[in-house]
Amino acid sequence: MIGFADTFLFVVFIIFVGLLSFLLITAWRDRHQKEHAVLVNLPVIGHLRYYFEDLGKYFRQYWFATDDEERPFSRAVRSQVYRMAKGISNNLSFGASSHDKPEIFRNALFPLEKDDADNDRSWIIGADCDQPFVHNKIVNMSGMSFGALSANAITALSKGAAESGITMNTGEGGRPSEFHRTPEMMDTNKPGRLVVQLGTANFGYRDEDGYLDYDQLADLQNDESVAYLQIKLSQGAKPGKGGILPGEKVSPEIARLRGVTPGVNCISPNINPDCRTPEALCRTIRKIKIATGKPVGIKVALATTDELRETLALAVKMDKELEVDGPSHLPSSITVDGGDGGTGSAPALFMESLALPVRHILPDVHQMMIDLGVRDQIHLVASGRLVATHEVAVALAMGADSVETARGMMMAIGCINALECYKGTCVAGLATQDPKLQKALDPEVKSKRVINYSRSMEKELFDLALACGLRHPQDFDLSHLVPIRGSQDQAAVFFRQPV
Repeated sequence: MIGFADTFLFVVFIIFVGLLSFLLITAWRDRHQKEHAVLVNLPVIGHLRYYFEDLGKYFRQYWFATDDEERPFSRAVRSQVYRMAKGISNNLSFGASSHDKPEIFRNALFPLEKDDADNDRSWIIGADCDQPFVHNKIVNMSGMSFGALSANAITALSKGAAESGITMNTGEGGRPSEFHRTPEMMDTNKPGRLVVQLGTANFGYRDEDGYLDYDQLADLQNDESVAYLQIKLSQGAKPGKGGILPGEKVSPEIARLRGVTPGVNCISPNINPDCRTPEALCRTIRKIKIATGKPVGIKVALATTDELRETLALAVKMDKELEVDGPSHLPSSITVDGGDGGTGSAPALFMESLALPVRHILPDVHQMMIDLGVRDQIHLVASGRLVATHEVAVALAMGADSVETARGMMMAIGCINALECYKGTCVAGLATQDPKLQKALDPEVKSKRVINYSRSMEKELFDLALACGLRHPQDFDLSHLVPIRGSQDQAAVFFRQPV
């Protein structure tokens, strides 16, 4: 009679033989295949690299040899954002956490105190419109659409934006969804407001041919939750290229918001049919201002300012020739996006090879607007990798009036930088439509992270301004930046200033 011990040993032997056979077969196959050199030299063991490579994306913030090698954001930068979002101390000990900044701020020998800060400053966007927008927050939320992000993520961002008094850009996903329009965002006693983005496909406000439907846009006239509109001509992730939302992701709800057919590929063209030429863009801007009564901005990613200069100059000319009384052909705001990627997924070629990072083009845009005499009529916004206070302050010094960030807000509500946004398998519950995955993201909890991050950023900006002898962060200019590396000639090129 076979006992338990004998049975156990027999099962172990079978498992051992099976495992050994599997390893031997795998080793033989690896040695004789020609596709992967690593597997030829390291049969069996070489397979582990794929496992660790995949797993490493979820633990990338912990498993790196040096901080400065991590991209697109270093561990030090992410840690700052996480600390700010959690409302914990952002103090450091034993030295700086990063050494890759090309500049530092010139601190004042006689800094100011907290009571000297100009906390009551506000500004007007779209003074020429029937419903100009008065605002006072420097760091706001860039475009993130429902569809790209989950319902829970959008809800958390909306609640946080409303409570912290910042604007929330809806992205090009069509009409603001119910997740954008949370009770907090719709409460007129809350200071936060929506910025409705019109992408190249005019989702949500288009006719059957894809052109803008001004009767639908007129619905926004009495919508107090909307601050202004933004025409997205290009974005940092994919300048000059449209996009596609696969049909399997176009649910009835998303189709309704975008004005498309459920289950059919949702395609954005490279160019908005209403804005094919500078003149067409200028006319469209004014027509939307008249239809909605609200300011209208544009969003661009640039390598040079030539075409933008031509467009703004044309808008000024059209205003003069037509003796415009009321809304101007000029955009109410210009958002300059950095050409180094963003929350949107895009072909690597477009993300790596088109448009300049925001810090390299923003000074040119600022100076160009001054040269044309329109700087005081247009609110200049910087966007693109601006997630930490230092980079935001640099953008302000280079001419920006305010800043928008998407990735900073995503990290605030839990993004771990796994770099799989396009797969819909986001384990943090952000970039997914999977009900099980997004359920892990609690909107109530995460909205508080948005509030903490927003308020911490504003506080740190004011702290830095006071240290430099300024009453408000908007008072930064290039004179407050001191280059760390290079000669004065190199610094002049970097800061776009004559020597």
